[in-house]
Amino acid sequence: VRDLIAETHRRGLRIALAGSLRLAEAPRLLELRPDFLAVRGGACRGGRTGSLDPDLCARWADLVGNHNAEINPTESKTPASGETATGGETLATFL
Repeated sequence: VRDLIAETHRRGLRIALAGSLRLAEAPRLLELRPDFLAVRGGACRGGRTGSLDPDLCARWADLVGNHNAEINPTESKTPASGETATGGETLATFL
């Protein structure tokens, strides 16, 4: 996965990681520097068929925002869906 992300970025493209992502896995996944983490079940009460859980969404957003601030302190956090970040470092966005 690390090589795929690196090659994607080398080609000037963006990449999302998705597929049954859980909050506990997020720190390890963010270290790989994807552009996006796409979650559904990981942000829902009772899994992917459940309703969005505001607490889980906030925890995802905080985790991604804190990660972004660590790798590029001059950029603002970008925790919300649809926000983008610019700069020399790859910042993740929570979708």
